[in-house]
Amino acid sequence: RAVHLDLPRNPAKYIQSGAVADETGSLFAVVQNNTGVPVGRVQVRVVKYDAQTGRAVAQSAPMLINGVAPGKRNQIAIGTKVATAQEVQLYKVVVEAAELAQ
Repeated sequence: RAVHLDLPRNPAKYIQSGAVADETGSLFAVVQNNTGVPVGRVQVRVVKYDAQTGRAVAQSAPMLINGVAPGKRNQIAIGTKVATAQEVQLYKVVVEAAELAQ
C-alpha cells in the first residue's frame, strides 16, 4: 500500500537504474522494478560525465520506458555508442518519474 502512495513522489527509491552496453557498444538505459507491483511508465534521463573532472557534460531529453513487471527489468536504447566497457561508467541513468500500471 505504501508503494502506491510513495512511488510517484520518490520513484528512484523503488526503481533501480543504470547504463549498460551490448556487444556492439550500443548504450541502453536499464531500469529494475524492485516493488511487488507493476509499473506502467518510468521516465529517465541519461547524464554523461567527463572522465577527467567528473562533472556532468551532457544530458539526454527525458525518455520513457513502458511497462516494468514486479522484480523485472526493461530498457531503452540511448542512441549512443561507446568504444570500451570503461566508457559506460561515464553515464548515469536518473529516474525522474514513475507511475503504477493501470
